[in-house]
Amino acid sequence: DQVIRRIADQLKANVRASDLIVRYGGDEFLILLEQVQFLDARLLAEKIRIAISLEEIDLSGTKEKLHVSVSIGFAIGATSWMELLENADRSLLRAKARGRNVVEG
Repeated sequence: DQVIRRIADQLKANVRASDLIVRYGGDEFLILLEQVQFLDARLLAEKIRIAISLEEIDLSGTKEKLHVSVSIGFAIGATSWMELLENADRSLLRAKARGRNVVEG
């Protein structure tokens, strides 16, 4: 739960107030951005990926710090919400296949 909360905090810190962040499944988040171009979406995804990778999460009861990485898939320009979600999901699968801690669009 602590890791999920820290990731959510980074997402909130890096998107506009008008953007929508939704926890989608156990360990996935969905961010809906309006009026964004492909390059801007990629840059934001990279910014979020880097911010999360720099986080140090204290493990309860230990002196160890946990570092996490994320894979991010994004999509733009679909004709429906369902198509947009399916395209983003395919991008996420490609990112994970490339070895994690990757952005794919």
